[in-house]
Amino acid sequence: MTPKPRPILAIAALLTASLLLTGCGAVIVQKPPPEQTAVQVLLIDHGRHSSLVLPTSDQQSLRFSYGDWAFYAEGLTGPGHALKALIIPSRAALGRQQLTVAAEPSEIRRVLIVGIEDMIPLTVDAQRVQALTDRLNTLYQANQDTLAYRPELDLWFVQHPRRYTLRHNSNRVVADWLRELGLEVRGQPVLSRWQLIELAPE
Repeated sequence: MTPKPRPILAIAALLTASLLLTGCGAVIVQKPPPEQTAVQVLLIDHGRHSSLVLPTSDQQSLRFSYGDWAFYAEGLTGPGHALKALIIPSRAALGRQQLTVAAEPSEIRRVLIVGIEDMIPLTVDAQRVQALTDRLNTLYQANQDTLAYRPELDLWFVQHPRRYTLRHNSNRVVADWLRELGLEVRGQPVLSRWQLIELAPE
């Protein structure tokens, strides 16, 4: 007797096909701000998800990420749970890592213990960086009662108020953060497949 295909595998195949058909990537359009207000942030592609490194005033930096709570904060990374997180809205996590180095590619590569497939330096306005940093830090501090640490990622997590879904996943949240920094993001970044278009300054 031929075994019947498992429903979870069938759903996984449909999701994979859907992601491939939609392209899954995004294009970042960067128009540099005036030089006197410009700072560099780093968009990191970890393979399937992304994180964002923001500079701080003391020449150090903070790395932020967003994802499914069970997957990231609790380490439940099996394929069954990963698929469930895409199908069913679940608790979300905001991750933060304090880095004692500047937001420079060589320095960040040296200190991160997680895999990096690509790193995209982006030039943005310093005031926008400060505003985003303040907002994320406020959210992080407001949820300290849910604090959890994953040593494998060297990230501290708190629960994020908005639930994790396929339409609100790691890469789409990072895309929203980039928009807060004044960058244009085209497309739907379901996967961490980023392209950069740099416009000449006026």
